[in-house]
Amino acid sequence: MTRPTLLELRTARLDLRPLTLADAPHMRALLTDPDWIRNIGDRNIRSDVDAALYIEKKLRPTYETDGF
Repeated sequence: MTRPTLLELRTARLDLRPLTLADAPHMRALLTDPDWIRNIGDRNIRSDVDAALYIEKKLRPTYETDGF
């Protein structure tokens, strides 16, 4: 089985790229937003460390399996 290629897309208004641990503060802000929790669900992220672990353990592994 071949490994999916990670893609990056950059335009004047959009920058899509793989998440890094540097994205933890933004991920924490997103996942602790009351609207996110109400509409999507509570992921039990309460700190930047929690968010970094979430990125590393839950999101980044999908790059290997799904390519996104």
